[in-house]
Amino acid sequence: MSRTLRAAAALTIVGVLQLGTGGAASAAEPTDITIVAGSAPLLVSNAKKNGGAERVERIAATFDRQNFSVVYCLNVTLRVDPSSPHAESGWADTGAPNLGKVLWILNHSYPKVPAETVLEAAHAEALPVHGPIMTVYAATQVAIWQLADPENFQYPDQPASGDDRLKTIVDYLLNNATEQAEPAFQQLSVTPATHSGASGTKVGPYRVPTTIAGQAELRVIEGDGKIVDEQGGELNRAGNGDVFYLTSNRTGVVRASLEAKATIPVGRTLARKANPGGSQRLILATELAKPVSAQAEARFEATLPVTGASIGVLLAVAAGSVAAGMALIHLARRRRMAV
Repeated sequence: MSRTLRAAAALTIVGVLQLGTGGAASAAEPTDITIVAGSAPLLVSNAKKNGGAERVERIAATFDRQNFSVVYCLNVTLRVDPSSPHAESGWADTGAPNLGKVLWILNHSYPKVPAETVLEAAHAEALPVHGPIMTVYAATQVAIWQLADPENFQYPDQPASGDDRLKTIVDYLLNNATEQAEPAFQQLSVTPATHSGASGTKVGPYRVPTTIAGQAELRVIEGDGKIVDEQGGELNRAGNGDVFYLTSNRTGVVRASLEAKATIPVGRTLARKANPGGSQRLILATELAKPVSAQAEARFEATLPVTGASIGVLLAVAAGSVAAGMALIHLARRRRMAV
């Protein structure tokens, strides 16, 4: 990622104060996505506003505030809410059209393609005040708004003074955009999530269906047990289609965790976790690493051991009980006969 973007992301507080709704930020979970912003805004014309303009600011998404992904907005009328945690969502949830073409634009513009290269391909020049990166970012945002929110945004054929450089880039992106398939959601899971069995035995199997590349780390997070393979050998990693078991010599619950790093690909959308329909929908312009996890649980129960010795004891006790019962019946009959 460029130093320029990292510098922009460092201005998180400025971006939150400019874009947020005020108040303290919500506590974020490790899997929550935080939205940050921090560049000087650029105004672009909107023919739907009768000469009005829209404000474009560089925005980024992060899980850990160390690795950032550039994002673009899909809606014109809704506000970005950096004070609230965000989560990944699918295209169908956005209600936005033409996202296949938007994905083409993301893969052929900044930051996937250097801003200078985009300017050259479009036969355009950068805005003198804002430079190549902000010029191309703004043009890309304009093209995305025109595709994803046509009811509320239309870039004019004759933009206001200072916008004509942007129009050359916007036209280049829109005229070349073609439909692309929605990128897949990457996930990690365990099926089934729970099993039960006798202590001292191997409980399972647990299967690992996942779409992430590589393997997940396996570890016991609760209880006195081990994670083993089908032959009883200890395991510490598992990939797609792998099988594992849990074992323990004690009664109770053993819980195992699978943890891995997945990648949210370019073109996946983000939404606020609380009331997602009331805030800005965002779309990733660069990949974003995310933590993923799943859990497996086993309940171990005590069992009564059944051996040859114990069976003999049980039979002897049963035979003695039967003999005693017969003796009582015989004694009762003799008493009745004596009477």
